[in-house]
Amino acid sequence: MSDYEYQEQNDPLESTDEKYHAKTRNESNKNIKLLNEILVAQKSPPTLREEEYEEERPRRKRKGKRKGNDKKDKLFAFSVETLKDPILMIILYVILHTSQVNNLFVRYLPKNITNPTNIFLYYGARGGIFTVLYYLIHYYLSKC
Repeated sequence: MSDYEYQEQNDPLESTDEKYHAKTRNESNKNIKLLNEILVAQKSPPTLREEEYEEERPRRKRKGKRKGNDKKDKLFAFSVETLKDPILMIILYVILHTSQVNNLFVRYLPKNITNPTNIFLYYGARGGIFTVLYYLIHYYLSKC
């Protein structure tokens, strides 16, 4: 035989492959046996002692955490929905009555509206802007 010929009987890779496959076959056979035992145990009827234990065990009514949280979630959602409009009005009122916004009104509204003699028009314009802003914000919040 020459050095370049393939020698099957002395191939180290093949022998390690056989050992590996034999090992995995044994492990998989063990796993299959364990699974079969588990299935048989699950299908077998309960023993007398297990039945007695189940009858003796008191049945408790469990209060699930979900039910308590559902009430709290509903209460929170209800309070947010009912308080959304008043809080929005309060925030807009505070913003529109700051000195910075007042200076913007005086600067950009026509002179006859901001004239001190036409205070009715001034507060009417301010109320109109408040109303428009409120309904725009309310519309966008209701879509979310």
